[in-house]
Amino acid sequence: MRIRLGVFGSGSGTTAQALYQWSRNAYASYKIVCVVSNKVNVGIIQKAQQWQLPYFIYKKENLEALIHWLNEQKVQGIVLAGFLKKIPPLLLKHFPIINIHPSLLPAFGGKGMYGKHVHEAVAKSRLALSGFTIHQVNEEYDAGPILFQYATAVIPGNAEAIEKKVRQLERWYFPLWLDSWCRKQKLSHLHKTTP
Repeated sequence: MRIRLGVFGSGSGTTAQALYQWSRNAYASYKIVCVVSNKVNVGIIQKAQQWQLPYFIYKKENLEALIHWLNEQKVQGIVLAGFLKKIPPLLLKHFPIINIHPSLLPAFGGKGMYGKHVHEAVAKSRLALSGFTIHQVNEEYDAGPILFQYATAVIPGNAEAIEKKVRQLERWYFPLWLDSWCRKQKLSHLHKTTP
């Protein structure tokens, strides 16, 4: 039985695409069953349409409707893939949520630190090391328990090169890690959907 996951994103959906493509393998331990975004005209919604997956446009005022909809999709867990909105406590109470962040947390995390802003900050620091972090989501930005980190050498001061390398690594390793993580989970630890 594959674990049913919903993917949340706010942008082009390249990370979501990597997760979806892996989930189509016959041996995959998870299945992407729906997409959620806080924006309408973005790549991740276009991809959901291409994949013929149900999708939901999230606004603060429709949180309870979102939770009801996720239950209808029989979602057991949520993966954030470039989702830029803070996760409300009520959603955290209903589902286990995992996020991928493009730095080695706790460095370069927190409010406003996402996408190119992270890589620009890393470049400005002149560090020769960067990477990504996979962590559980809690009520604070990028502050949940760390589950996995991958570090790599980068060209100090070159934000564009850092972003390119980290994004490539994210797209390669995140599906592999997620598959392994899902295999290790007991269904009792995941959200139990109603029949």
